[in-house]
Amino acid sequence: MAGAGETSCMADGPGAGRTSLHRYLLTRLAALLLAAAILVAVIVWLTLRGSYADMAMEQVQQGATFLTFHMGDRLDGSPAGQAALQRELERFASLRRERLAGLIIAARIFGPAGKLLAHFEDPALTANRATLDWLDADPVAIPATPDSRLEVQRFDDHPYVKVLVPVIADGNRILAWCAAVLRVSDAAITDVRYRILRSIALATGLIIATTALFYPVVIRLVNRLSRLSTSLLDANLEVIKVLGSAIAKKDSDTDAHNYRVTLMAVQLGESLGLDPDRIRALIKGAFLHDVGKIGIPDAVLLKPGRLDAAEFSVMKQHVEHGLDIIGRSAWLADAAAVVGGHHEKFSGDGYPAGLANEGVSILARIFALVDVFDALTCRRPYKEPMPYEESMQVLEAGRGTHFDPTVLDAFTDLSKHFYASIAQREDPALREEAGAVMRRYFEVSIEQFI
Repeated sequence: MAGAGETSCMADGPGAGRTSLHRYLLTRLAALLLAAAILVAVIVWLTLRGSYADMAMEQVQQGATFLTFHMGDRLDGSPAGQAALQRELERFASLRRERLAGLIIAARIFGPAGKLLAHFEDPALTANRATLDWLDADPVAIPATPDSRLEVQRFDDHPYVKVLVPVIADGNRILAWCAAVLRVSDAAITDVRYRILRSIALATGLIIATTALFYPVVIRLVNRLSRLSTSLLDANLEVIKVLGSAIAKKDSDTDAHNYRVTLMAVQLGESLGLDPDRIRALIKGAFLHDVGKIGIPDAVLLKPGRLDAAEFSVMKQHVEHGLDIIGRSAWLADAAAVVGGHHEKFSGDGYPAGLANEGVSILARIFALVDVFDALTCRRPYKEPMPYEESMQVLEAGRGTHFDPTVLDAFTDLSKHFYASIAQREDPALREEAGAVMRRYFEVSIEQFI
């Protein structure tokens, strides 16, 4: 059953709770660490994966500087100038073959108007014509500003970089444009991968160190919050018990009734599969169901004989009094289902609202049964306890009128257990058992605060 399963889970001791807390925090911190590491890896990868392209750009820009230094104003497009430029381009390509970024496998020099002035192709590296086709695919569009450009593409599962850089003289005067394709070197790829892995490792190590540093602080704060919450819970539960005891004293009864009906109501609610939130509301309502009797005059409340119609009308006001009392506390608000509905009847003949069938809260339907059963089976100043069989006959007579048949069936299955282990008890162990049930359901789950 859902209710019973929840109960057994909540019954773990304090040590298990601390273990659960550590496991909870470590699991979520590990998830956060993994997410942060993945995020860092993605950022680093996106940032550094183009590093070899930047190195290629720098290499070609050095070539442009080389051409400016050696050619200067001879980049005029004349036949003599073009021949000299061709020699210098080939010379540069041959001098720069071992650079880290990679090898220039093809290059083109264009004048400011887009006229081809010189070209270079490395026969040993251009067997795959796709790279040359990529370089020459589109007519070179000469930018209006001296902005360098680059593209990265893979051929035969290896990265290549296409670069367009200006050849600039003093005063930012553009003498020519250099377009080149480089085959990225294995050393450049290895260097970039190393830097990526190193950056990820450093970032992950920093996250782990930060987590390890702050974890004890988080644990201390959470444990402190748990202790404060537990103290508040204890105070709230004590208020419930004190109020219930005060009502019992005023009603010439002991508070054992509250503990008995609470134990029976919880077990019946569990058998019906109520979730923990509704069980908690049921416990509050069971303890405080008659709290409104504080507002009933003693002449009516303590009258030994049967109440007349006027007196009974006054007695019924204890429901409104009870709702008014618990309505002043947000923590007790969910007890209203029992406090306000425990005198309703399944047929609609109850009070104060005359609700019927499912219009009566399931919590009130549950409590109505255990409340009547406890009244029947216990000694009162005006009656002796009724035997089990007779008590069940009274309850059965109320099937479909006073009591919900479905709830009555579930109660009947548990009734012998209730009669043997709970009915008529007033011993201290009764209070301990009920207190354990209350703590099981109200004990603060620290995961709520994380």
